[in-house]
Amino acid sequence: MAHNDTSKHLWLLQQLSEGEITKDELCRAYRKDHHWEKLSKSSFKRMKDEIKEKYGIAIMSDKKRMPTYSISEEDRKKIRNGKALKWMMTAALIDSDLLSYTDIRQRIILEDIPSGKKFLSSILEAMKLNHLLEVEYKLYNRPEASKHTLVPLRVQLFERRWYLTCKINCVIQTIPLDCIQTLEILDETFDPNQYRGMFVPKEYTKHRYGTATHLPFAGLKEVDIKIKVDGDYADFFRKLPIHGSQKEIEQKAEYSIFHYHVGPSIEFMQALLHHGPHVEILEPESVRNKMKEMIREMAEKYKHD
Repeated sequence: MAHNDTSKHLWLLQQLSEGEITKDELCRAYRKDHHWEKLSKSSFKRMKDEIKEKYGIAIMSDKKRMPTYSISEEDRKKIRNGKALKWMMTAALIDSDLLSYTDIRQRIILEDIPSGKKFLSSILEAMKLNHLLEVEYKLYNRPEASKHTLVPLRVQLFERRWYLTCKINCVIQTIPLDCIQTLEILDETFDPNQYRGMFVPKEYTKHRYGTATHLPFAGLKEVDIKIKVDGDYADFFRKLPIHGSQKEIEQKAEYSIFHYHVGPSIEFMQALLHHGPHVEILEPESVRNKMKEMIREMAEKYKHD
């Protein structure tokens, strides 16, 4: 299905996710967001049918009064709670907005996502059909490439890179897509139900940060972490929480204290380091000491200047 069609599907779902909308309102919004293109009756019917087939969401119409369209509350919840669908809808709306301002495109700067373009669609196809993959890849810290047959479990976009989390032999691993050299979808299939007890994506990621499948501290899984943030910097954390478990438990003019229940992966520590001297880990002591160690190692590299 063409990218343009998918963008229109997601645009329509975004309109309906907020509640019912009249035919006139929908047509006006469509013209505004699609270069004054008219939404024909046949095009709308085709979009409805394709959305039903692709996303399992039925668009209902009420013709007893002014023609009105809506989706069920259950489907609205599906959109609100589905991170991937929300992300795609946001991207589609941004695409639509940018297309409306091609005359100033040189003044619009976007972040590039270099990884994933070559193999992402094949991985998603294998996940959808429950097929095994044969992948050859070379990690940055390994001298040579290796080839494995693996079970594709999930993909994740994190800090401009796509990652594949998979099962290789009996081990869960995460592979950056830009490390993949060759990829083949095999005829052999797997039963996804077999892996639910071992790997349920929502539960697996609930208390984790980033892509790490292993945590850096022996015996330490998810823990309660408290950080102290400078008062004039705390609003940044309020508006852009770094993890879903974030709670502000103390607020003063000079500082705020935030609480997390998360596995202290290296990526989580790096996210805190990103804010430099504005952030201090208060507890637990083991995580605070790990941060001290990381800062000492960084300072060591500059001590001879």
